[in-house]
Amino acid sequence: MFKKAEFFGNTTVGERGQVVLPINLRKCFEIKAGDKLLVAGIPGPGLVIMFKAEFFDEILKRMDAMRELMQGLKEMDAKNGDSEIPDSEDTDST
Repeated sequence: MFKKAEFFGNTTVGERGQVVLPINLRKCFEIKAGDKLLVAGIPGPGLVIMFKAEFFDEILKRMDAMRELMQGLKEMDAKNGDSEIPDSEDTDST
C-alpha cells in the first residue's frame, strides 16, 4: 500500500514559526499554496509528521464505509441467527 520513506531535504523554522517545504517534497505530494496540512508528533523523540488534509479525509471515508459494511454483515448474521461479528464498541481501540 505504501511506498518506502524518502528523505526530501531539510528546512529551518523562521522567526515567525514558518517552515518552507523543499520543492521536491511539494512536487512529489502535489502540495500547493493554500493546501491544508495536518501536523502531529511525538514530543519525546522530536518526531513531527504532516499529512495532507485530503489524505486524512480519505481515511475517514474508508473507515465509514467499513463501518457500514460491518453493520450490514451484522444484520445479515442476525437474520441467520449467527452472532460472531463483534459490536463496533467491542473492536474500538479508543
